[in-house]
Amino acid sequence: MFFQGTEGSLDIARDGYVFRPNKGAPVEVKSAEDLELAHVTSFLDAVRDGGRPSADIEIGIQACNPVHLAKAAYWGRKRMRFDASGKKIQEDI
Repeated sequence: MFFQGTEGSLDIARDGYVFRPNKGAPVEVKSAEDLELAHVTSFLDAVRDGGRPSADIEIGIQACNPVHLAKAAYWGRKRMRFDASGKKIQEDI
């Protein structure tokens, strides 16, 4: 997954990530473990033990919100933002 922002870019893969700031040296982080297996194991452990997984539904929703906002702005051809509750997308005034 690749993100391009105003301060640099972030390239995320299954084995780690690379942050490339517009100014300065890139930061590369590698993982020695299989992150996909770690994610699935965390979920199954939470189901078995009744705990919370490392990436629960709230985190999943938060991760999707920027995409929903960008999509609304693109299709509406307007600047959009979340309302005060942070749950409803509305036109930015």
